[in-house]
Amino acid sequence: MDLADEQFDRLTEVSAAVPLGMPHDASAGVLDAVRGGAASLLTEPAIPVA
Repeated sequence: MDLADEQFDRLTEVSAAVPLGMPHDASAGVLDAVRGGAASLLTEPAIPVA
């Protein structure tokens, strides 16, 4: 699927308004503990890896 820049920007904008829910919300609360206490020092991959 090809999207124009405006379409992609709009999709990104409206997607941010929707909460992710379980398990994302639960895991976000323990991110520091899971990553050794310094999650902010780690760089996330551009594309999530399963």
